[in-house]
Amino acid sequence: KEEKRLWDVFGYLADFRTWSVQDRIDPSLVRYVNALLLSRPDGLVSVEVDLWYRTEQQRRDQSVEKLRAITAEYQGEFVDVVDIPEINYQGVLLRLPGRVARQMIEGGDGLARLDDIMRIRPQSAFDGDIMDGPQVAPSLEQAAVPDTNTQCVAALLDGYPVLDHDALRGRVVVHEVDVTAAQVQVGHRIHGTAMASLVAHGDLRTSSDPLPSRIAVIPVLTGGGAVEGMPAGKLAIGVIYRALQALVRERQSETSALSRVVVVNHSICDTYAPFVRASSPWACLIDHFSHSNRLLFIVSAGNIKAPIPIKGLSSAQELIDMNPQERDALVIDSLRESSGTRGLLWPAETLNGLSIGALHFDDSPEGPDTEIDPFLDIEMISLGSALGLGLNRSVKPDLVESGGRGALSVSVNSDGAVQVHPSPSSEMGHKVARPGLTGESNRYGLSMGTSDAAALTTRSAVQIATM
Repeated sequence: KEEKRLWDVFGYLADFRTWSVQDRIDPSLVRYVNALLLSRPDGLVSVEVDLWYRTEQQRRDQSVEKLRAITAEYQGEFVDVVDIPEINYQGVLLRLPGRVARQMIEGGDGLARLDDIMRIRPQSAFDGDIMDGPQVAPSLEQAAVPDTNTQCVAALLDGYPVLDHDALRGRVVVHEVDVTAAQVQVGHRIHGTAMASLVAHGDLRTSSDPLPSRIAVIPVLTGGGAVEGMPAGKLAIGVIYRALQALVRERQSETSALSRVVVVNHSICDTYAPFVRASSPWACLIDHFSHSNRLLFIVSAGNIKAPIPIKGLSSAQELIDMNPQERDALVIDSLRESSGTRGLLWPAETLNGLSIGALHFDDSPEGPDTEIDPFLDIEMISLGSALGLGLNRSVKPDLVESGGRGALSVSVNSDGAVQVHPSPSSEMGHKVARPGLTGESNRYGLSMGTSDAAALTTRSAVQIATM
């Protein structure tokens, strides 16, 4: 009778097979490859390959050599390899010719035939939401600068900040690992400068006192392109791993400014990697370092920029002309219906860290008449904030914090359906430090998103730790 019950389980299976090519191709890879080849049909496509982790070093080396040989066979480039024994992870970064990438997503065996491969997915990418602003912040000269002997309580894994900015001078300690100052032009140091500004001062529209302790920054993002991103030719998880190793080493030195760091701000998510069921290697890495080194990680939930469909409208103008209260209700209902496609981005599913969502809130004035505030008089989660279930159906995000207000953009897709999405505002949002276009040290901009919410949560954590 017990055996019969066991066999009944197989009647519920939709598909029963060995791990195969269709399992190795990440669902997001198709969209990623098509988007890249649309603009560069003959270009190289960078992909990350997760290998099945073998406990024996020899077998891990053999897997890498097999992959290297197949990559050469397809005239691709073997770029980087990372081995993280603490979380049983081995990954490789490859560049494949467009034709090979196209064949792979269309069902051809190709690279995915190698049994040592667990998953092939898009190269990790990052995107932020920071606009330039003409404002000049109130003078910060009266605020006391922390003593140079002050130990850091928080560390930021982020972009390289502008150290000589009026808002950050004397308040930031940079520890270089993979990313150095020479690699990032000052004009491209946008995200790290903004996050350090938020942690140190909060929203610069307010009169909050700056933190009494300095802030450590371990740069993991470089500039040079349209947006900041991970260093070229390096796996993102490897960059984060080496940064955390360096932090742990510095905490063991009593003379280091990082010896008392207990909070780690991680306002970075993988744009191409939504969380689906299994915990990502990136989240596992954070969980490991959190547990092993008693570190509190504060992780942004991720910004979702995909449009939200609005049903029942014949034109975009109909939504624009709608009564604000009716429009708010319609947008909220549409956001609820599309919530299944707006889940967390890696590594926000972390178990030991805090995942932070963004609220549509800040201290900025009302936006201009040319912009629509999606939630004019309602306390709501930001339109672009990721939210949803985490590992084992845990409720995420863990906390929400002010993420700055953005504008509602309305458009019509190729099928004629009305859709909305969040966009940076010209006047709403958090006021943050920003690199000067011509070397100015007092330029400021506007910022919004879950990165801001995580940075402000980090600020609160430091205030609690130093009370």
